[in-house]
Amino acid sequence: VFGQSALFGGGQWLGIPDHDDWDFAGDFCIDFRANIHSLANSHAVFIDASSSPRIGIYYYHPSNVLYAFGFSFPWTPSLDTWYHVAVTRNGSDLRVFIDGQQIGSTQALSGTVYGSSLYIGAAFNMTVPLYGWMDEIRISNGTARWIANFTPPVSPYGSVGGLDAYTKLLLHLDGNLSDSSGNHHDFSANGTVSFSASPEK
Repeated sequence: VFGQSALFGGGQWLGIPDHDDWDFAGDFCIDFRANIHSLANSHAVFIDASSSPRIGIYYYHPSNVLYAFGFSFPWTPSLDTWYHVAVTRNGSDLRVFIDGQQIGSTQALSGTVYGSSLYIGAAFNMTVPLYGWMDEIRISNGTARWIANFTPPVSPYGSVGGLDAYTKLLLHLDGNLSDSSGNHHDFSANGTVSFSASPEK
């Protein structure tokens, strides 16, 4: 979407060690850009963790739903199409937005959610990987960012107005795996995650 993006071809995923930055005691937001190229598996996993309740943000195409934190939200994405995905909690209200529009009903998610280690591009047990691209992955802790329909950002995070203290992880995926949030989170990669000019939206 913005410059390059990371291509996951089914055998690649990223692992990020457990950190307090994604232990969510209150409001939070996880948002990213995603483009599903192929539905080779029943799931297209974007972000997952082994915690309970699981972060587990993935598309399950037999039922045409997006799962997030154990809740399902109706969604039928088109292949080779970019989407902005945002999962937010304000108080105990859990919402999912696709391209700035809420999908499904607001769900109740209370208590602290412990993120544990994060997996990007595959499930926590390294199965049902994503076949597609991801870009501009951000985890915010302490703010929901959006609680009603909105216009998705049109530039990379931090390029206008800098970053705020709520940004705990930020992956631009412009040819490297560095964390641009300033928190310097480490990564491990299974397979070779490649980078390419983002296919047109």
